[in-house]
Amino acid sequence: MQNVALKMGLPVLGIDGKIIRRIKNYIFKCYSCSKFVFDTSRMFCDECGYNTLMKIGYSIDFEGKVKVFDKEAEARLRGKQVISLINFFLHFVIEIFILFFNLD
Repeated sequence: MQNVALKMGLPVLGIDGKIIRRIKNYIFKCYSCSKFVFDTSRMFCDECGYNTLMKIGYSIDFEGKVKVFDKEAEARLRGKQVISLINFFLHFVIEIFILFFNLD
């Protein structure tokens, strides 16, 4: 909403009362080959072909300089939950075994 108002030329105040002066846009950065992809409809990198595109912000100030708000690569936790569920169930089965087959 604020980006649209800034593009229309309307002054915008943030929640904290400060004037918003820059429009923030988004691009993709491939974390395998470190190439910037300006087409945000892409799913795969043009250079290397991997699907390691991460959304990062950039802005253009009044002087026309582009500032990229780069961040570090986020860890992909695909499959991490399965391992934690397996550990949970193994722990649960061991507790049941100890309760029912207590050899005191």
